[in-house]
Amino acid sequence: MQRMLGIICFAAIINICNCQTAEEYFDSGVLKALSESNKGAIDDFTKAIILNPRYSKAFYNRGVAKEKMIDYQGAIDDYSHAIEININYEDAIYNRAVVKGYIADYQGAIVDYTRVIEINPNYSKAFFNRGVIKGYLNDSIGEIADYSDAISLNPDYSKAYFNRGRVLEKFGDYQSAIDDYDKAIEIDAEFVDAICNRGLCSHKLGKYSDAIFDFDKAIEISSEDYVLYYNRGNSKIESFDYEGAINDYSKAIELNHNYADAFFNRGIAKGRNGDLEGACEDLKVASELGLPRAVDVYQAGCN
Repeated sequence: MQRMLGIICFAAIINICNCQTAEEYFDSGVLKALSESNKGAIDDFTKAIILNPRYSKAFYNRGVAKEKMIDYQGAIDDYSHAIEININYEDAIYNRAVVKGYIADYQGAIVDYTRVIEINPNYSKAFFNRGVIKGYLNDSIGEIADYSDAISLNPDYSKAYFNRGRVLEKFGDYQSAIDDYDKAIEIDAEFVDAICNRGLCSHKLGKYSDAIFDFDKAIEISSEDYVLYYNRGNSKIESFDYEGAINDYSKAIELNHNYADAFFNRGIAKGRNGDLEGACEDLKVASELGLPRAVDVYQAGCN
């Protein structure tokens, strides 16, 4: 009996010696996270936290894993714990801001991005993201200011130029918007959205050949985007190239069979090109697809 107790005690000692430390669980969690095993990573980070309740990096990394699993509230809770332990934990504050944006807590996101900027005034992405959030809150002036700060810190920030251009376009300052789109395209020659938006601004300024040039370029990069053909058709119809416009609207319809606006505009182009029967056919389809202005034009001109 005495010998058996000794064996039991010895086994207990062996078990204690095999226990992992908080750091070992943390390292294991990191490896699992890198292999996209987020649930396993969360389990390991949790074990590390049990052993060391003030392990801020474990809270942070568990928050990252929860964020990847779309557990946004859980991620926010973990980032908050990490910040309670380390009030200047820049990455945790930044990530919490990002997740608050996901759940539409825009004011909370702005508070966090502002705190990140206070800690690191050279964090261009924090300025950019805060600008995006201000846009959601219709603070266009603040949005432009943040994109401008992001650009000052990172002159090659193509998305910041693009986003600032969009706001300027919304204000009707098309030439300034074009200048920003120019810069975005200079940095990223295949930035399709910037090329397309520059074309739209040129169209609004009556520079139809410039607009067509941009839509041509955008289509070379993204040939299956039906909106690009529609936009180019709009510039061609304003340039009195009705056949070219009809071809572009037809391509847009080929790519999207329910594109009511393309049917409507093709009908207008056909009418201007002397094909009244074809115009009415297209206007009828646009009406059936539920486009109110098509109903009015069809009833006025085709009945």
